[in-house]
Amino acid sequence: MTRESHPLRATFRNLPGDKREKVLAAALHEFARNDYAAANLDRIAAAAGVPKGSLYQYFGSKESLYALVLSEGLERALTLFEASLRRRPPADAFALFRSALVFALALFEKSPDLAWIYLRVGYLPATAQRETVLPRLREMGRSFTDRLLDMGIAEGSIDPAVDRPAAAFLLDALSQRFHETVLLAGSVGKPTRKARERLADALVDLARRALAPSRTERRAP
Repeated sequence: MTRESHPLRATFRNLPGDKREKVLAAALHEFARNDYAAANLDRIAAAAGVPKGSLYQYFGSKESLYALVLSEGLERALTLFEASLRRRPPADAFALFRSALVFALALFEKSPDLAWIYLRVGYLPATAQRETVLPRLREMGRSFTDRLLDMGIAEGSIDPAVDRPAAAFLLDALSQRFHETVLLAGSVGKPTRKARERLADALVDLARRALAPSRTERRAP
């Protein structure tokens, strides 16, 4: 449910572009820093410089606005990640995996609100609103894992007979735990960036060794 597919009301679509972005930025900040129940439309309205009643005219409900913010935040994070890969194409499958891990560090530094939205979508307790965007998150995860495994098998760094569901589970578990740790730690400024990068390197090395071709296959001509 991106902004294009979400049924935004005409009252919002007809606003000047800068005012629309200000409303959405205020909503992003509020929902990033608070769970759904604690998020406050009064604060969003005040930050956006609009009456609270206007938010209902624009979106219909708090739930509708929250679902839109989660969906758009997730898509923006994905766009930024793909852009980072185009700027610095990974040399191999495990460099790609590392890029996915450390992207969370850059995201938290450059756009902490987006980082928190990602955390809320992926790791926080289930809510009806979160469920609306989970299918997209899972689709993104499957696509990325398939891309990584195909690259690794083609270049010879991953066992071609690897159990793909098990490999996907391993990579997803390492990635989710790292991102959760990074984002939660980032909110209080600990640990250091270098320490988190060392952890990323250790997880990449673990994944590389776990998924490597067997010694017999490596000796084959």
